[in-house]
Amino acid sequence: MTCDIIRESLASYAIGTLSSTEAASVEQHLAGCGACRADVEEFAALRPLLARITADDVLGETAPVPDLASRAIAKRRGQRRRRVAMWAVAASIVAGAGTAVAVATTRPPAPTIVAATDATSHVSVNVSFSASAAGTNVSLSLHGVPSGSHCQLIAVGKDGRREATKAWTVDYTGDAKWHGTTTVPAASLAGFEIATTDGKHLVWVDAAKKS
Repeated sequence: MTCDIIRESLASYAIGTLSSTEAASVEQHLAGCGACRADVEEFAALRPLLARITADDVLGETAPVPDLASRAIAKRRGQRRRRVAMWAVAASIVAGAGTAVAVATTRPPAPTIVAATDATSHVSVNVSFSASAAGTNVSLSLHGVPSGSHCQLIAVGKDGRREATKAWTVDYTGDAKWHGTTTVPAASLAGFEIATTDGKHLVWVDAAKKS
């Protein structure tokens, strides 16, 4: 393999996170390449510093590198700081040290969708919800509520906690749409109640009853 191909694996090899097959390929290359062997030594020395690299370091225009990295790599090859930072971050993610970076670049989970129709009020609701840093993002589509009704969503936790969102007025023809948030964590939700602001129950939907 050429240096350009093998170089992407050097940081991971240096901290011992490659598979045995991958490591064998790297070692075969290192046997005849002093320059890459020197890189491995430098990355091995950086292992205690990898966890200090944050998501901002990766996603910003110029990713800072610990002084040890910039001095060691730039002195011998004059490589750009950003390239070295990306190598180190890649290794830290593989090793489990780059939690902040991994979270920042991971796609959010797909929302959970639940639905229900109340046998008494005949109100139907479809609720889509997903976890957020502040609690839970919620979107709903409500059908069967008379225009002009003042409604609110009440998030109910598995521990019995009830949190009412800001009320809204149903002013529509067809389905009413609403978007908002609750501080009840998504994993702790028992379900959602839709009620009028004067206390009339409209419909309940279980958070675990996927549509």
